[in-house]
Amino acid sequence: MPTSIDEVKGFLDEYELRYMVDESAGVILIGFGCDPDETTYRDSDGDAHVKVVIEVMEEGSFLRVAAPFAWKLDACIHRSAVLGVLPALQGRYKMLRFDHDPQDGEVQPNVELALEDASLTSDQFHRAVQAVLRGIQRFDPVIRRAMQTGEVALEILDDRPRHTSSARRLAAFEEEAGGSEELARVISGEGPAVDDDEAKAIFERIFGIGAETKEPHGDGRDGEAEGGDRPDTDEEDGEARKAG
Repeated sequence: MPTSIDEVKGFLDEYELRYMVDESAGVILIGFGCDPDETTYRDSDGDAHVKVVIEVMEEGSFLRVAAPFAWKLDACIHRSAVLGVLPALQGRYKMLRFDHDPQDGEVQPNVELALEDASLTSDQFHRAVQAVLRGIQRFDPVIRRAMQTGEVALEILDDRPRHTSSARRLAAFEEEAGGSEELARVISGEGPAVDDDEAKAIFERIFGIGAETKEPHGDGRDGEAEGGDRPDTDEEDGEARKAG
């Protein structure tokens, strides 16, 4: 059966994550804090923080998980280099795709699931969220280099030092199962909240809605990727297609 906004909220509640919701539009906004020592990614305010929007579309038969304005190219003089590197990155990572809006320069990593009449499972949902979070942190150095210098430096991905044993366990777990239990260990701890004003501004900018029915939920915990960027081992199989 199709999914619903309440079902998605239940998946987030499994890990006591805090989020904002617009029930009428079927949109959820959640903020994930990242370890600034483990990732180069920074948002527009200079914080190691990723805002993720979850959309339940087509009466529950389609789900979209995206990070709006993860990068912005409106003032970038090396836009062509960035647009050249995105499909190469997309081919290295399961599920994740990058959309580019030429009007405002937005680069948006996202995962789309066509559910049709199938049920959405917790593992499917959390893997989609994880793909966006990990993809942003893993590929930010390459995208940032292209933005700043015009250089396509895919070798950065291969030159990264291997991390801790826990990171290796995470990679092994994902290779075997790709489930959400290990995600619970990664997305944990105290992270920055998404407040009412910020949520309203994001909802209005992206969807043209005011989020009048949005509501904070949870006990004050936000998702925080404590390990930052994790090694992906052989996971990047080139299953995504270029979009945007």
